[in-house]
Amino acid sequence: MASTIRGSDNFDSGSVGPPTSLGAVGTYALLNWNTTTARTEGTTISGSSLRYANAGDYSPSSIAGYRNSSPSGTWRLMGVVGYYSGSATITNPAYYNSVFVRIS
Repeated sequence: MASTIRGSDNFDSGSVGPPTSLGAVGTYALLNWNTTTARTEGTTISGSSLRYANAGDYSPSSIAGYRNSSPSGTWRLMGVVGYYSGSATITNPAYYNSVFVRIS
């Protein structure tokens, strides 16, 4: 099926597509929120409470994979943190890594 393209559309524009700069509004990041409470998807949090993380680490030290830097802005949790099997809250920091999206 052919697409109709209006004469004013510019598909060569550098502004087309989602943002890709680290920490920009609309970008996603794998972050650690080492909270003492389990949190569910949709929860919002200040970036100052988050740290950049990796997918295979469980130690809270910066040497083992957590950064000392925090992202700016407000972020929305796109998964869950602190849950195991959907019910038991656990304290292992590895279970506090999740995907977040920056919303402001």
